[in-house]
Amino acid sequence: MNKAKGVPFNMSEYLSTPEERALYIEEVMKDNDETLLLSALKDVADSMGISELSNQSGLPRATIYKALAKTGNPRFSSLTSILHALGLKISIQPEDKVA
Repeated sequence: MNKAKGVPFNMSEYLSTPEERALYIEEVMKDNDETLLLSALKDVADSMGISELSNQSGLPRATIYKALAKTGNPRFSSLTSILHALGLKISIQPEDKVA
């Protein structure tokens, strides 16, 4: 019996522009799952490379890894520094209300 060998999927390979990164994060945020959001932010960080992200954000690599770990709890200042380095920003919008 032949077993098909698959190539592991790496989302970060598909996130090369700020627009692609933003769309990905927006979709993930619809699930309201903090762990999933941190995982998506890690994917986006990996798309740039942690070393380059560290250089661009001014944050040490260890801080980025810790902030975006599954059990991470990033400070707001760290999160905004990471997002800015990735060409992203936080935007607040009114919640859609169902009548």
